Amino acid sequence: MAASPAILLNGRNTASAAALCTILNATGYKAVSTASLREFSKVLQALDPALIVVDDVDIILACPAATASNVPILLLALDESEARAVRALRCGVADYFRWPEERQSFLERVRQLAPVAAGSDELGRALVGESRAIQEVRRQVRQAALSDCNVLLVGETGTGKELAAGFIHSMSRRASRPFVSMNCAAIPETLLESELFGYEKGAFTGAATAYDGKLQQAHGGTLFLDEVGDMSPVAQAKVLRAFESKPVYRLGGRTPVVSDVRFVAATNADLEVATAEQRFRSDLFFRLSVAHIRLPALRERPDDIPLLVDHFVRECSGKYKRQQEFSRSTMKQLVRHAWPGNVRELKNLVEATFVNSRSRWLSWADLPAHFRRQLPAPLDKPWIDDRERLLSVLAETQWNKSEAANRLNWSRMTLYRKLAKYKVVNGGKL
Repeated sequence: MAASPAILLNGRNTASAAALCTILNATGYKAVSTASLREFSKVLQALDPALIVVDDVDIILACPAATASNVPILLLALDESEARAVRALRCGVADYFRWPEERQSFLERVRQLAPVAAGSDELGRALVGESRAIQEVRRQVRQAALSDCNVLLVGETGTGKELAAGFIHSMSRRASRPFVSMNCAAIPETLLESELFGYEKGAFTGAATAYDGKLQQAHGGTLFLDEVGDMSPVAQAKVLRAFESKPVYRLGGRTPVVSDVRFVAATNADLEVATAEQRFRSDLFFRLSVAHIRLPALRERPDDIPLLVDHFVRECSGKYKRQQEFSRSTMKQLVRHAWPGNVRELKNLVEATFVNSRSRWLSWADLPAHFRRQLPAPLDKPWIDDRERLLSVLAETQWNKSEAANRLNWSRMTLYRKLAKYKVVNGGKL
């Protein structure tokens, strides 16, 4: 596996620098933060970074080794100043960004200057986040992949159980063999047995040809049993046969079928409670849960929401070929939401917002109406987002007011009222 590119940060605001380290580490980099010139100079010599990020040009002026190293330098600025930009360019800075407003643009530039190798941290980029809860999930997934035991993944709908199952397979010794998925709740119990074990031609009415069951299809690999907690007692008994039958026979068959399979199961139900209440077979539960991994709900790790949003924004930017970002106050509202649909709901929301708006800055007003109704409007000066959105569209349309009004779904008079309200004149200056 290729080493992660190193990024050296220096920031006057240690909390912001720590947050940025978290973001970069979650996207496949090895980020190291420093808070003083002495520490910066020392780490620069030892780290051999692929990129340097600072929030003050003076640190570059005070450390000639930074520019002499020919390592690209990015500047994060709290305001947009022409003088600052000129000074930064003269100091050898490759680019500068307003932080945190231009976070997505900054991350895109980071990836251009210091690309991450394809296999550097695929699991970290799939199960995104730096909370203790998701780090523990990644650790357990890696540990489960090293063994060949059965695994039970437990978590609410949308938490990433199938994704985790796929990684347990892809990082295991069975990675070159099939990964076969079966939704236990979606198959009628009368068909479950034939779906698992397969059948011979003529085994029952309608069996015109022989069929390889899931156990045979997954031979040498992994059989993923999804929604095992929703099976009826009859269906549970048939699945238990898949664990106990050695060798395996197709329905209507007399010749044994070779089947070497690892089982990974998933459920959003509490199987321990279901077992205690005799709604789920204890013998099946114990066979499934040799390794037991719980995936946390998104509301249990709210600090990961901005990282997930950035991840899905990158995906949508590539898919729709345009750059968009969520404003700061909108991001705060996303963090406040309970997310009953978890990561899947967040992903769908980001894509729906991309589809419905072409504004450079995505504000509260750009979110789908059904989502906005679930939360109150932003508490912190909503006009800021409105003004940012207006300026963004005006810039995109080169100050064509008719086109800007059309993109914003405003009348021309509404546009002029907004221009007057926010004291915007040509060029976007107050």
